[in-house]
Amino acid sequence: MKKFILFSIMLPTVSSTIISCGEPPKKETGSSSTTPAIKDVNFDEAPKDTALFVGVQTRWEGNESGALSTHGHCKALTSVDSPEGPREECDILIPEGKLYYSDLIITLGSKLPATCAIVSFSVYGYQKSNSDDYIPPGESDKVKCATAPRANPACWGGAGPMLYSDYPKTGGQYIVLSGSTGSFSITIPSANSKSAGNNRATSNTLSAAGRVSNSVPGYVANSFYDYVISCRDIWAQPIYSFRLNIKDEDTEGTENSAPRDQIEDWQGY
Repeated sequence: MKKFILFSIMLPTVSSTIISCGEPPKKETGSSSTTPAIKDVNFDEAPKDTALFVGVQTRWEGNESGALSTHGHCKALTSVDSPEGPREECDILIPEGKLYYSDLIITLGSKLPATCAIVSFSVYGYQKSNSDDYIPPGESDKVKCATAPRANPACWGGAGPMLYSDYPKTGGQYIVLSGSTGSFSITIPSANSKSAGNNRATSNTLSAAGRVSNSVPGYVANSFYDYVISCRDIWAQPIYSFRLNIKDEDTEGTENSAPRDQIEDWQGY
């Protein structure tokens, strides 16, 4: 089982705490903040009974001051959604070229600290090989993905190793809300800037059948971890949660041309 060390942000006082929580781990980086850096993701305008919020935006790589594209958001409302219910799906569709050449910005938070004291993020990732003879693309040395996969981020794919340099040891982060509204943003570098080669880097759409199969190229069965956004109360009881599904949108085609898949993802598996 992966371990999860999470970063804690206290409001209104900011402090860091490393704890063990049973999933993969996170040290704080400059990418997260107690105040959302992105204002048009709609967290500020969300209803007062928003227990859990997640919004997704992109920005073309290498352009930190450039315009943001908002692709959607999901929220759990205490007036509508049942606490401690099943995990909800949050589907976000992004054109495949924009997804590949853009940084992915995920904002999450809560307006109800009395209900959701802890808001957490788990990153998407999967194991690419379980062989000690594995040579990562662009490398020349073998990596021990059978005997020491957790010690070698190169054995892993998805957003995890792009976001956290020691993935899967680090696999997420959280904020603790102390009496006030809070949110933070996570920026995952573009797949292109990391030479990922395809949209499997950020799109977590492998089918349920594919996840348990060893027949999917470049994938080890039962090693898949989704983006999960969740909130817990002060007893760490899960209250609301989303599985965030980042979907690679292919061209629709025209009357005279079929839809085209320009950048590979998990389509067909």
